[in-house]
Amino acid sequence: MGDNAWTIPPTTVTASVRGGVPVIGVVGDIDMACATPIRDAVAAQLHDRPANLVMDLTEVGLFGSTAIQLLVEAVTRGEDQGTVVVVATNRRGVLRSVAITSVDAMVAIHPSVQHALAALSSAEAPTRRHRSDVH
Repeated sequence: MGDNAWTIPPTTVTASVRGGVPVIGVVGDIDMACATPIRDAVAAQLHDRPANLVMDLTEVGLFGSTAIQLLVEAVTRGEDQGTVVVVATNRRGVLRSVAITSVDAMVAIHPSVQHALAALSSAEAPTRRHRSDVH
């Protein structure tokens, strides 16, 4: 048997502020290997209790069960403290995973960060709510 080698593309997690709204950006695949840096980035941004948080998943490849778990954790923690968490993505794999798991029922999804920011600043933006308000 020969040796096997796999190239695992790196995943990059960034945190920025755009228009006064914190944005967590992920580039690459979301799997168990990068769960901790993503979870830490979300926790750091939610620590300040912003009104809104955008998860930029427009450059995500693999979006499986670990990614779903991280997204649900972010949305739930946001709801618990009154932060509206929204997703920016137009990636078919991400959209499919979110729809199959019905996570799309708990988080607003926009095709780009610009669309997400526009929706959050418009009169139609989701209101801040606490988890206790969800039935």
